Amino acid sequence: MVDDSADESIAADSVTAVQTAARWLLEAEALLVGSGAGMGVDAGLGTFRGTHAGVWPPLERHGLDYADVCQPRWFEEDPAFAWAFWGHCDRLYTQTQTHGGYDLVKQWADQVKHKAGAFCLTTNIDGHWRKAGWPERALLEKHGSCRLLQCSKPCSDEAWPPADGDVPPLAEECDDRAEEARLPLCPRCGAIARPNVLMFGDSQFAVGQHQLQLARYKDWLQGMRSKSKFQRRSLKGAARRDAPERSRGPLSGLVCVEIGAGVAVATVRREFERLCGFEGARLIRVNPEHTSLPKALACSGKAVCVPLGAHEALRAIDAVLCKLRDGDKLPLRVRASTASTMAGAEEADFGRLSSAEDDFFEPDVATSKQHCK
Repeated sequence: MVDDSADESIAADSVTAVQTAARWLLEAEALLVGSGAGMGVDAGLGTFRGTHAGVWPPLERHGLDYADVCQPRWFEEDPAFAWAFWGHCDRLYTQTQTHGGYDLVKQWADQVKHKAGAFCLTTNIDGHWRKAGWPERALLEKHGSCRLLQCSKPCSDEAWPPADGDVPPLAEECDDRAEEARLPLCPRCGAIARPNVLMFGDSQFAVGQHQLQLARYKDWLQGMRSKSKFQRRSLKGAARRDAPERSRGPLSGLVCVEIGAGVAVATVRREFERLCGFEGARLIRVNPEHTSLPKALACSGKAVCVPLGAHEALRAIDAVLCKLRDGDKLPLRVRASTASTMAGAEEADFGRLSSAEDDFFEPDVATSKQHCK
């Protein structure tokens, strides 16, 4: 039996949540990973809000905050200042090593049972999922990536990876201006290039890469639904007495692991809560600050929050998961507390899921109000 005190460094009230999360991952048929800025805290990155907030030292001197500097207008009004900030971000993200939690999540993804496997949805712009080896075909960077450039006009919807030297250094003896002679240019029209990141008030975001990734995500979800439809038809054909109890919703077997997603821009949280409202999907929320769960999900045993930092939580979950794979058993009270019925899934669920997608699949640039991390 898995020890209730499997990790002495974890508070007692977190142990049950860790054990529940591990059991759900063991049973997962597909995995959807979501991350916000909290995923990078253990690697040394700031969250821009909350306990671990931290951005760029010159901002205070200029009387600006992150929302002020993260706007596309600077590339028109003062591109050297804009690139001083974004060059700082690029160097920070490039030089920062991902923590071990990325590797653990990738291992979980490789072990899920359904052929659709896993998908990753992130609002982070640091490119760290790519750095950790997450496949491009299964990645949606909802707010873009600092590791891609675009035209600041833009003259097209294209984005491209920066070549060596494209990110300009700071001007001599200056921490808030880039070398103007080294500013990157669009290869098509010669305008100033900028990161392919969704900023505040951003009507110039080049959406080509964004739309490609969104289409892949939508196809992945559709693959989950198609699998569930096929299995439900098989159950009906069998005409067994226990068929109603084994009926499956459109996302049955899906486990959503949400890591460090905040509430100021709740893109990941809203999407995962929406998906887990359907029969058979479960939510594991990892967040030491924003621990609340939707009442309907929590009361039905479909959601759990592990109130720890990203790396600590992922290591704790993986430790229990490894023991479960070795044949250990969870305490009975944990198994009972997470039971949920699979009965009563209706064909209408598929239409309801599709209609609820509208807000998410409309690009954030339509409102230009989203945070870029």
